[in-house]
Amino acid sequence: MTDFWYLVLMLALAYLILILPSGFFFAETEAEKPIKGRIIQVVRNEMILVVVVCVTLFPSFAFLRYSHIPISARTCVATDTGVFIASTDPVNLNSSACS
Repeated sequence: MTDFWYLVLMLALAYLILILPSGFFFAETEAEKPIKGRIIQVVRNEMILVVVVCVTLFPSFAFLRYSHIPISARTCVATDTGVFIASTDPVNLNSSACS
C-alpha cells in the first residue's frame, strides 16, 4: 500500500511540475510561430521551472526534514475523591491531581 501512495504522490508531482506548466507555456506562445519554435520555447521555460523547483525543494528537504517538537509528559494519579471532579471546580494543572 505504501508503494501505491508513493506512486500517487510521484504522479501528482509530475503533473504539477511537468504536464500542467507545459500546457500553460504552450498556450502562451504566439500562434503565428511554427510548431517547432513553440515547442522549443516550452522546453526552455520548463527547464527554467525545473531548475527553480529543484533549487527550492532540495535545500529545504536537506535542512528542514526534521523538526524538534518539545513534549512534556504529565502524570495524573487518582485522589480520594476519585478520578471525576465536579464541573463547578476550576481545573488547571497546578490545582489538579496532575503533576
